[in-house]
Amino acid sequence: MKRYKRILAVFLSVLMLSATSLTTALAEDILESETEQGAEMLVAGMPMTRNAETAEAVFAEDVPEIGGESTGITVEAIPITDPEFKSPTGIIGDFGDSSDSSIDPLAVDDLTVIKGSALFRESKVGAHYYAFSAYSASYTSAFANIQLPTGFNNGGRLRNGFVCLGIYGSNHGIDLGLINKGGGWVPYHYDVGHGSAYTYPDTYMAPPTATNAIITVKPVNTTTVHMYVQFTNSAGSYVGTPLDTDIRVSAGNLTTASNGRINCRFYRFASLVPYNDDNQSDGTYMTGGRSLYCQLYNGSSYVGWGKDSSTMQNVWKISSDKISLSFAGNNDTYSIRHQ
Repeated sequence: MKRYKRILAVFLSVLMLSATSLTTALAEDILESETEQGAEMLVAGMPMTRNAETAEAVFAEDVPEIGGESTGITVEAIPITDPEFKSPTGIIGDFGDSSDSSIDPLAVDDLTVIKGSALFRESKVGAHYYAFSAYSASYTSAFANIQLPTGFNNGGRLRNGFVCLGIYGSNHGIDLGLINKGGGWVPYHYDVGHGSAYTYPDTYMAPPTATNAIITVKPVNTTTVHMYVQFTNSAGSYVGTPLDTDIRVSAGNLTTASNGRINCRFYRFASLVPYNDDNQSDGTYMTGGRSLYCQLYNGSSYVGWGKDSSTMQNVWKISSDKISLSFAGNNDTYSIRHQ
């Protein structure tokens, strides 16, 4: 525990030394000319290695799992009881009824497959994208450095913004990450379709100086998952109160494989979900968001989890005219504009 905190502290202390130049480097996942392929390097203070075949930068093998340790402590969360609240995540295999006349005519909802195939199709929830790993027990946790959207307008509570990782078992997903209902980014989780969605007390909300959020999600056992959220500022320093909590989830979804690990898919997404009708010309937006250094942990080291990685199986987006989306190495960059 102490070791990973020391390494993470080094990482965060230099993460944002130069917001402009470092952000550019992150987006491009380090220009190939800047380092020899296969050579170890320091990127934002973390030991990383460039894969000679894929040119992806991944954490070096001696980096322990970051923020993935189960504490046995459960932070009390606050249920979202609003009857108009909509989940941003669907059920695999559910593609809805394309002739549904109840869909708002100002909802675009076209589906664009970027890799593999779409696993489900959410309609009436605004522009969004999903990226899924394969279903397996090879990996024990997922990690991302979330650059918080630099622009956000939910139209005065017309929509909720979501930037999350997730764990998908045999039946449904478990969203784990951040929600913005108009007052700022705060940790959030939802055992999809099984009870209420939850936010956390304002103690854990991103302070005004926060620019990024380090997030790790991990299945602990068949009824427990772990979420770690630590906000940082433009200098890479800790800000706010970190959330480090176990979360009880519904039984029957997560199963144990023969190697003792949990069978699941890891996923990430960004959404701007309406409370009521999905008017995708309502002027709302969530821009300048990025998911950086996306990695999966295999029990001893980190493996790249970018769009073109072998660890990524399915990527798709909805409402292509309303979302701009690009990929570079293990990074995603996105902006949603319902205009």
